[in-house]
Amino acid sequence: MSQVDVSIVVATYDRPLLLAQTLSSVIGQQNNLELSREIVVIDNHPSENGRDVVEDLATRSAIPLRYVPDPVRNMSALRNRGFAESQGAWVAFIDDDEVADH
Repeated sequence: MSQVDVSIVVATYDRPLLLAQTLSSVIGQQNNLELSREIVVIDNHPSENGRDVVEDLATRSAIPLRYVPDPVRNMSALRNRGFAESQGAWVAFIDDDEVADH
């Protein structure tokens, strides 16, 4: 049985400022159902320029936040990697240029 109810996967590529906004919006969401959650960031940029954003937010987030570099330049491969890295019973995706509703 999974300890995590929902894994939220964010695929990112070379948009660290937008990634920070996306992650902040996900972290700030209400959790009325009191589900256990994790956030998994799959970074597709060779420089891994999303790592600092994730590591900084992870120190302040009540939701576990993981960073996974993946050099394969293919959105389907990234989503599959997101599924593979997820520990949740359910998996949700949000792109790095989106903001989650609260």
